[in-house]
Amino acid sequence: MSKVNQSLTKKLFKKLKNATLMNDEFMTLFFRINPECIQFMLRIIMNKYDLIVQEARVQHEMEGAHGTRAVKYDIFATDSKGTRYDIEFQKESSGASPYRARFNIAILDANSLQPGEKHNLLRERQSAVIFITQKDYFKRDRPLYSFPRFDPETGINLNDGSTIIYVNGSYNNIDTALGKLIHDFNCSHSSEALYTEFAGALTNMESKGEEEVMSVIDEIVDEARAEARAEAIAEGEAKGKAEGIAQGKAQGIAQGIKDTALNLIRMGVLAFNQIAEACNLSLAQVQELAKSIGR
Repeated sequence: MSKVNQSLTKKLFKKLKNATLMNDEFMTLFFRINPECIQFMLRIIMNKYDLIVQEARVQHEMEGAHGTRAVKYDIFATDSKGTRYDIEFQKESSGASPYRARFNIAILDANSLQPGEKHNLLRERQSAVIFITQKDYFKRDRPLYSFPRFDPETGINLNDGSTIIYVNGSYNNIDTALGKLIHDFNCSHSSEALYTEFAGALTNMESKGEEEVMSVIDEIVDEARAEARAEAIAEGEAKGKAEGIAQGKAQGIAQGIKDTALNLIRMGVLAFNQIAEACNLSLAQVQELAKSIGR
């Protein structure tokens, strides 16, 4: 691990000690260390207490059709009945757009059938996209909003097995199972959690050695950097179709470096000279980038 990366990892470790699941890095760390909480969470949100998670991956990338945009799910899970889930924790409402939900569920469905398989197999291989938002996205003071496909005039439900769900992370009523779960989403320490499952998971994180936890954080940091660079390069290559592939790749690499630096500035855990060293930029360039986002 480089000195810069080690410094960033240590500072993130300190920062995450008081974070909640609404923080992306803490969420990733929490479910990587405590994958059993994914099943517990899904049982309550879906109101299916016999639901069995067979597979779960944190920060899982899934490809779309050839040449189209891929998607990276906060949590991807499948249950014993073949239902696929995308679970997204969203601190900012802008990240919980219904258009993003539509795209995410489309990618889930597109990857549900193998070549030659019939569409009616989707009767069992259902799909659900779940956005857990820090604020009440629809501002109706409900704990959960569920959007199956139905005709509003006749009330006929299409029953095609696809559902988009929004969980209101600001809902404040611990008299229900879902209300207690939402409360625990906003806890940073085991003593605050209402469910023993979440309290135990937080205790598990608190009892881990610093070196063990930081190794996971280090993976998260590296993934974030690689993802920013890859996305920028892909955008540059697409632009390069009109301007020349070589030039497009060069622009993509430059943009990737810029995006990585901006992400590190927003995290606020490294000094500008450290960011400059990590991204191979001058201090003046980093200061200019910081100024562009009001830092």
